[in-house]
Amino acid sequence: MAYPPNVVTEVQKVGYNTSVLVPNVLLAAALYFLAVLYFRRDATPRYVQVSLLSTVVLVSAYLMLSQQVRDNMSSAKNDQSLRYFNWLVDVPLLLLIFCTVLQTSQVVTGAVVFLGTAMVVCGYVSVQTTNNVYRILGVVAYVVLAATLGRVSWKRRLPGLFFLWLAAWTLYLIPYGTEYGASNETYQGNVEVWYGLADLTSKIALPWLMLQYTV
Repeated sequence: MAYPPNVVTEVQKVGYNTSVLVPNVLLAAALYFLAVLYFRRDATPRYVQVSLLSTVVLVSAYLMLSQQVRDNMSSAKNDQSLRYFNWLVDVPLLLLIFCTVLQTSQVVTGAVVFLGTAMVVCGYVSVQTTNNVYRILGVVAYVVLAATLGRVSWKRRLPGLFFLWLAAWTLYLIPYGTEYGASNETYQGNVEVWYGLADLTSKIALPWLMLQYTV
């Protein structure tokens, strides 16, 4: 589908501004988590663990996404490889945060982390090889992961927290749907906007909310 040049330019501009802004917001959030932890004298062990894991997630995302912006500016192309590498680091940590809040067993925690890692690896391979088999495997891993967390969340009487997690993480899947029928320029702009929104939701808002369940 062909878009007018002014529309393409605006989409690209919004996408670029989003890609520049989000890493800085993530860094500010990391400093916030550390400051709150430092001044909180009655922090429980789970509160400390979730705070530290959230900080590591935010700092790693800031470093890798900032580097991605610099690389894309210098090469004049939009390469998402660093984003996938960031997910390979952050997804297991974010899942550990959820498992800490749910107080899952070691077996369930290990299975959840494995499924999350498999999902990211399959997603990266599917993008690099355009092989839909890996994309399907990644979706299957995500469905099994969601089912596992949903079952435990329901058992812990925290279904609302699970549905918020599901909504936040599903935002990452939206760029796959916008790929079809869009030009490369508008698609890349949409990708940055949706990934940015998903990063802010899943790496700041959701961990902060989960932190309240560890007090």
